[in-house]
Amino acid sequence: MGLANLLQEAAQARTKEEVAPENPFRELGFDQNLPRLGWARSLDREAVKKAIKQAEGALAGKEQFIFVGMGGSANGVKALAEGGGEGKLFVLDSLSSFVWKKLSRKIHNWHTVEVVAISKSGSTAETQYLARSLKNIWGEKWTQHFLWLTDRSAFKKLQQEGWGGAKMLPIQPEGREDIGGRFSSPQTLVFLLPLYILLGRSQTALEDFILTYLETEKLQALALELAEKYRQNQPLFRVDLPQEYTRGFSLWITQLFNESFGSKKGWSVKTLIGAQSKFTDFSQVNLMPHKNRFLYLAQNMYFLEYFVAFYSYFQKINFVNQPFVEKYKQAMSDMRDSLDLPPAVDLEGLKEAVAKKIQASQRFIEIVLYFPPSESLKQKLKEILGQEFGDKEILIFEGSDWNHHSYQAAFSDRNTLYVFALCAQKAEVPAEFIDVSRRNEELLKKISQATFKTLVHKSIYLQLKEC
Repeated sequence: MGLANLLQEAAQARTKEEVAPENPFRELGFDQNLPRLGWARSLDREAVKKAIKQAEGALAGKEQFIFVGMGGSANGVKALAEGGGEGKLFVLDSLSSFVWKKLSRKIHNWHTVEVVAISKSGSTAETQYLARSLKNIWGEKWTQHFLWLTDRSAFKKLQQEGWGGAKMLPIQPEGREDIGGRFSSPQTLVFLLPLYILLGRSQTALEDFILTYLETEKLQALALELAEKYRQNQPLFRVDLPQEYTRGFSLWITQLFNESFGSKKGWSVKTLIGAQSKFTDFSQVNLMPHKNRFLYLAQNMYFLEYFVAFYSYFQKINFVNQPFVEKYKQAMSDMRDSLDLPPAVDLEGLKEAVAKKIQASQRFIEIVLYFPPSESLKQKLKEILGQEFGDKEILIFEGSDWNHHSYQAAFSDRNTLYVFALCAQKAEVPAEFIDVSRRNEELLKKISQATFKTLVHKSIYLQLKEC
């Protein structure tokens, strides 16, 4: 039986015991005993049609849509939004106080806004905080503006958390719960619901899309060919993207690779998007072109997921779990309520701090900014550090979404100095968000401090005066 057929066979199983012992994906595709291969099954078009019809009641009369989620629950939506959803789709995945003024300016009329909160477990802390931050805008009528996408088993939990009046739909249209966050696009409502909105809320257009986007055998063959080509290589990958996809889709790819491969076998994993590397040991991953921006995303997402599965087969690693992400969460629960803020420095001070800490063996400087940085700030950081540390690759990400797409890879990484930075400036916050932004900011600081504590031997923690 071919490798793709073995994957398909394992994807049908509801329990690990249902998979034949000789099938390699019995060990590679289950998170302990939880099935995580549902993305490899054929999409149930009738189930999608029914789910979209149920969602339409929540979408009726709405013109703008705020998708709230973290990591895999948000990055697929980001990719869609930047490919044609500007002004209609917004993604809220930052606890920073700086997001509220920017978001408020984009909303035309709060009465025509729908919030779509996404969490597989229903208990993702950041998602709960952000969703509650929006809840009070509509007072007692909030239930008319909220839709939760979650696993059906989490419905009761959400009701107990105060979301009993909101509409809820299972992430997987057929109701199964065997797809993890980073594999939820393009085969679940995490991708299909925002796509439906962008297609003018046309069931016919969505059905036509589903019928055309999965060239399954071609995608599988190309993915297997690529996995065989790089089977002897370390998981260091470079992916080129068109300019319009270098934000949301780049994060989706980064999470797929970094969480699937990160810290497995003690690897130091890196994913470079759309940039020439200083180093020659990166494996080039070329994506398939397509004139239709939505088909481009869906086909390449599926292709990359197959590649991850096949590459993991050759490497004999479990690609669906992420055992180390609990480390910083445990550190958070162990922390006392009062937080010790790190020192505030200017950009020269940042450079000096890096110079004192960095090791000759570290090839990368990865900066995680726990606030939404401007493009000019990111450029300054790259210029200042690039001039001083010309033999290092400078990478910049925004937290706390970084914790959801790259912490797993960071835990065992030996080649990177991490810089975790808060903003020393005070954000200008609209009056209706002042109280919730303070609460959110405290959680954000707690996340950043816990992250630093668990990676302290290879990281720096500070506040930036210029942000």
